[in-house]
Amino acid sequence: MLDLDELKSFFNNVLASALFSANLMLLLESGYFDVAAHAKPLLHLWSLGIEEQFYLAWPAALMIAPRRSLTWMILAILITSYALNIAFFKHNPSAVFYLPFTRVWELAAGALALNLPGPRGRAAETLALVGLLASRGVAFLVHRPHAISWLC
Repeated sequence: MLDLDELKSFFNNVLASALFSANLMLLLESGYFDVAAHAKPLLHLWSLGIEEQFYLAWPAALMIAPRRSLTWMILAILITSYALNIAFFKHNPSAVFYLPFTRVWELAAGALALNLPGPRGRAAETLALVGLLASRGVAFLVHRPHAISWLC
């Protein structure tokens, strides 16, 4: 059962989540590990806030950038965001964790990978299969750690 302050916090987080800003609300409330997780039932929505903010701003950035310099724009965003992440981490790690401009480098890395030329045809299919098998293999080993004991 939530007390009155926890209930207020919960409803503020519901509203912030609906407005794509759960990460900002959680930053204003406090740090990620300050209270038990059961007192913050919507804590997991911080990452969705960052994603939603990215996907709201990204189309505008794509419309502004000339097509021929799109890769350079993505790279500039990635480097700037990563540099801000490193620069602010010492002074305010909670802000680095919750703010979109210090986390957008992660999404920009995906955008950069999508924008760069890659393998085509049979090579692309083979790499996709290797990636699928690797992810399934990791999932198997995580759930069955004894399965790798034969290597030791």
